[in-house]
Amino acid sequence: KIMAKNLLVTINNCELSINNDELRKSLTNIVSAEKVSKNSAWIVAGEYTKIFDNELYEEDFESAKEFAEIMGVSKGLVSQYRKAYDFISVNEYFTANDISVGKAYLLAGIENLADFIAWCDSNSLSITAMSDKCLRNTIKEWKKELEAIAVEESETNEEVEEVEAENTTDDVIEDIKEMLKECSKEQLEELKNYIEGMLE
Repeated sequence: KIMAKNLLVTINNCELSINNDELRKSLTNIVSAEKVSKNSAWIVAGEYTKIFDNELYEEDFESAKEFAEIMGVSKGLVSQYRKAYDFISVNEYFTANDISVGKAYLLAGIENLADFIAWCDSNSLSITAMSDKCLRNTIKEWKKELEAIAVEESETNEEVEEVEAENTTDDVIEDIKEMLKECSKEQLEELKNYIEGMLE
């Protein structure tokens, strides 16, 4: 297994002594991407996604944890890279040229993305123009609004159910009154005695 110090040195010199050819190519791409600015984060995200999805580190490292530690990336960061890259690969609204890795990660966590985009449009908010921090706060505001609407709808439904219950009781009473009109004097007397017995 390759030692951490040797790996860092070879990465810095772009001469990667890695047995797995695919891993070596990915690491070379990561090093090259970090030397430029345009879309470098997406290149890095894509390579880390490929490395971890295909477990390319297994031939040269003891574990995924060891590889991540040597590369200087945390488990959380790798998870963000993978989630963002998976999102940008399948979503129908944005491309890697439109949004950052950070934005893609945040958007990937939204269950009803179409509704969120529509809400932003209705409030004249441009997702592509806002910063990652602004997007995070915007998502929070949207979720708060959804919660408020859900509470309001729940209260309305409860009020409707109460009214329906009251109406049902009134209907029963009216039905009983109509039935009593059809009863004979003897039947009414029998019913009266029955009710009085229940109240004792």
